[in-house]
Amino acid sequence: GAAALHARGARVVGLDLHPSEDGDVPVLACDVRSQASVDAAVADAIARLGGGLDALVNCAGIGIPQSAGTRPDDGALAVIDVNLLGPWRVTAAALDALRASRGRVVNVSSGLAFLTLPFATAYCMSKRGLVAYSDALRAEHGDAITVTTVYPGYIRTPIHEASAAQGVSLEGAVPPERLQDAAGTLVRAVLGPPARDLATT
Repeated sequence: GAAALHARGARVVGLDLHPSEDGDVPVLACDVRSQASVDAAVADAIARLGGGLDALVNCAGIGIPQSAGTRPDDGALAVIDVNLLGPWRVTAAALDALRASRGRVVNVSSGLAFLTLPFATAYCMSKRGLVAYSDALRAEHGDAITVTTVYPGYIRTPIHEASAAQGVSLEGAVPPERLQDAAGTLVRAVLGPPARDLATT
């Protein structure tokens, strides 16, 4: 998504656990599980963008399988923290700049916000909760910002490695989507006509 936005002339700064200054899109160190880390990274990103921010894409996510019948473990708590509270933390840190620019927030949810699978308990909960967060943000700040929720399907990315290692895989169970289609949908969410909800296919 970042590369596709950059290719269309957008100035892009990424936030990630693994920073990098290589390539066209600088990636700043950020742990979305820490509000202090988020606040510092968002402030740095806004400064690098010249003091303003037109759009925020919340796409950090992890998937660690667990059973709905077992006590929530550290993996389940991490999924909720990264996938649900992470976007809340980052959006809150960026909100003043986004309101000033009448900008956009794009929250990347999942088709699993609507289709609940066994052993994806925390992931499905987090992605359904992210839809509720989008709705709440829109209700409270829709006077100044656009909020779009994007719903990717199954895309072959490293997020599925933990599940596959435990014998829980979507491979062969559902048709895969192309990464470039998801990237194109994110570009549309950021640069296209305002939309409430977008699927990636």
